[in-house]
Amino acid sequence: MKKALLSAFVITAAALIYSCEMNSDTNTVVVSSYATYVSMSSPTGFVSDDSLKIIPTNDISTSSLSHGAKVVLTWSYDSKKAITDPMYADVNSYSGVMQGLSFLSERPDTLGTVGADLYRQSSAPVWRSGGVYDAPVMINIVFEYLTNNNGAYHNINLSYSSESCDSDGFFHMKFSHSSTDLVTPTLATNDFCAFTLPEVAYATDTKGLILDFDGMDGTPVKYKYTFATAKLEKL
Repeated sequence: MKKALLSAFVITAAALIYSCEMNSDTNTVVVSSYATYVSMSSPTGFVSDDSLKIIPTNDISTSSLSHGAKVVLTWSYDSKKAITDPMYADVNSYSGVMQGLSFLSERPDTLGTVGADLYRQSSAPVWRSGGVYDAPVMINIVFEYLTNNNGAYHNINLSYSSESCDSDGFFHMKFSHSSTDLVTPTLATNDFCAFTLPEVAYATDTKGLILDFDGMDGTPVKYKYTFATAKLEKL
């Protein structure tokens, strides 16, 4: 399991994959988007969650990033120029976001100790990204959880068994959350985490994911996410 220090701020629009604003004085469009750093092919750059490759034209250091790092990326370009793919643009800034582990476990029910669920107030609490320009395929999840201390360490992961694919072609994964809080958690908050999927979870004949959560009150809840339509359903 991966220890992750959850952020102390509440994400109210974490599923915003792409946003932009126009500066009419300079004809500059400033874009913010979730993206993945890719360095296994040339030229290196970033792949946004809507599959656009952005190649920096300015001198911005990426030495702190490894291939597959998930970031919030801010970049800009001249509105008089057409958007191309790949897109050569100035990268203004980037900041890392939390990434969790996905791994094989035959005992997924032993991994979580504190309630968690999808953050359903988000307009899109689940989406898939990657799979182009060498960006790893990821499932991105906005979730809520219980805590007493925003500074505590939390373990966040997705696990699956050796027989996770059902007869309908959906791959089952268990979202688990545990905390180092020493007392019973009572405070509900939310955050965002990206998970790199194993290849078996997005094979050609896999239609989507079944995501299992322990629920905020300990009552298990399941969701079906269909790859082809990006449709999310509570089961």
